[in-house]
Amino acid sequence: MHQAMKQLDKKQFIKAMKKEWQDQLNDGKFSVVHHTNVPQGATVLPAVWQMKKKQCIKTRQIKKWKARLNIDGSRQKPGLHCGKTHAPVAKWNSMRTMLILSAVNNWHTKQLDFVLAFTQAPVDREIFMKMPKGFGM
Repeated sequence: MHQAMKQLDKKQFIKAMKKEWQDQLNDGKFSVVHHTNVPQGATVLPAVWQMKKKQCIKTRQIKKWKARLNIDGSRQKPGLHCGKTHAPVAKWNSMRTMLILSAVNNWHTKQLDFVLAFTQAPVDREIFMKMPKGFGM
């Protein structure tokens, strides 16, 4: 975030941050809890932003500014804040094999893009995150 805020296009990143915040709040992915209501002894983890510029492949022009709100995973303690610390991902060799098979057999393929994919997994415990700077209720 600090790097993005030094760029000439920082206004687009701020707009993307506001959109991410509102999308997460509207989808019920989290609720805002005043710091006085956090249970005693609970760890409040810092919030971190991931910023990215999406470009059109052919023209290399920026078509979208993205901001993702995350919890700082480096501060999580296994068993307390998280269980599994990996996500199942297909290996490139498997992907290449499937694409070759579909080309050889004239199969049709489809591409999917999951919006807010990382927030789709259920969380089986309460986790508290500090409010990102500049955001409030």
